[in-house]
Amino acid sequence: MKVLTWFLGAVMVVVALRLAVQAGVILLWFYIACCLARAPAETLKAILGLVVIGAFASHPLAGLVLGAAVVAAGVTLGQKK
Repeated sequence: MKVLTWFLGAVMVVVALRLAVQAGVILLWFYIACCLARAPAETLKAILGLVVIGAFASHPLAGLVLGAAVVAAGVTLGQKK
């Protein structure tokens, strides 16, 4: 009986942690939405930077190609006509 009590306690802890993670993800999405509403360009730059870092970390060649594309797009968009 004692083992069953410990097992049920462990299950409740796991369920509570899972709910906490879900609440954190919802708050994170809300925060991103608020940041996009206040400063869309800066927020998108930060998100794109994180994507580039993630791409470079998981696949170095793809990260380099994506980084080069971002730099090329920045140079192209930054030119004055």
